[in-house]
Amino acid sequence: MTNQVPRGPAPASTGRDDQRGSHPSGRRPKRKGFVSVLSDLKDIVTSIAGIITVIVSLLATLGVGFAVGHTVAPPSGSASTPPLTVFHTVTVTVPATNAVNPPTSSSAPGTTNLSALQPVETKGPVGSLTTGSEQIGTQPYPNSVRFICNSSGSTGSGDVVYDVAGFKFLDTTIGIPSDSSTAAGNTMNITFLKDATTQLGSPINVVLGQPQPVRLDLQGATQLEIQCSGTSNITHNAAQMDVALGSATLGSS
Repeated sequence: MTNQVPRGPAPASTGRDDQRGSHPSGRRPKRKGFVSVLSDLKDIVTSIAGIITVIVSLLATLGVGFAVGHTVAPPSGSASTPPLTVFHTVTVTVPATNAVNPPTSSSAPGTTNLSALQPVETKGPVGSLTTGSEQIGTQPYPNSVRFICNSSGSTGSGDVVYDVAGFKFLDTTIGIPSDSSTAAGNTMNITFLKDATTQLGSPINVVLGQPQPVRLDLQGATQLEIQCSGTSNITHNAAQMDVALGSATLGSS
């Protein structure tokens, strides 16, 4: 007969076996260290920075000014310094491709360039009327009116007539264009008439290289008649000549 040795009570469970049994490897999973957590945070911030970069690119096409930031990682091996985010102000300027420029005028407010008007009529020996920039002496004059007087070689005066209703003054510089081939030794006489009946101001005589500024009171004229006559200083006969009204403007005040 076999004697059985009595066994003592089973040792109390410490709970470790149960914890081991809850994991396939039988070991408790290790907790992540603080440096590992910082690395994960760095990856997350980097991803966010990438998203911000895309947003910046989209907003740049709209010409928007804004502030953006990027993350600066701490020195390698440092576990006490968190990542830093540095912000920069970004201003994006995009040219407006469809912008409409406001209309501009070559004359001052309340004025009209005489060169922008078509003559009502021309009379007598007047021809080759042109508009644009003219040089009189050494000075260029934009928005000028130029024509030839006595262009047919006939005697008498020529006339250019403009509708000036509503305007009060004519401002211009009258002279002989510097490139005129018919000016040497000749004089141009200019007389202004109101509605073909009343003389306005005194007649003006101009020669090559001596332009004269003029401010003419239109005295309520409906039509302004510019009467011209070229004369040879040697023979005193009619002479064909160019004349220009430099930067001529009509003012309403």
